[in-house]
Amino acid sequence: MHFICGSKKILNRVRDSRFFGIMIDESTDISVIGHLVVFASFIEEELPLCVFFGLLHIEKEKKNACIIFETLTKSMKEWGLDFDKCVGFGSDGASTMIGK
Repeated sequence: MHFICGSKKILNRVRDSRFFGIMIDESTDISVIGHLVVFASFIEEELPLCVFFGLLHIEKEKKNACIIFETLTKSMKEWGLDFDKCVGFGSDGASTMIGK
């Protein structure tokens, strides 16, 4: 799994926020490599922010709801994000994004 973060500074800002939300979408590039795009929303100095948080690699043959969930939760742990502070989740509603 590869992770490309917008920046370590953004990661620290999300970690330091009181609460945050995660928004994800799945995409496949021209070389048929699957990616999970991750955005974070949080409040900083009373302003709501939405930032590009990262890009996760997902193998084409493994793109299903379980793999997407495992990839996201494993990455959140590696990034040091507190699950108790995650108060929102957004996706496009595709079956693989909502656990079906």
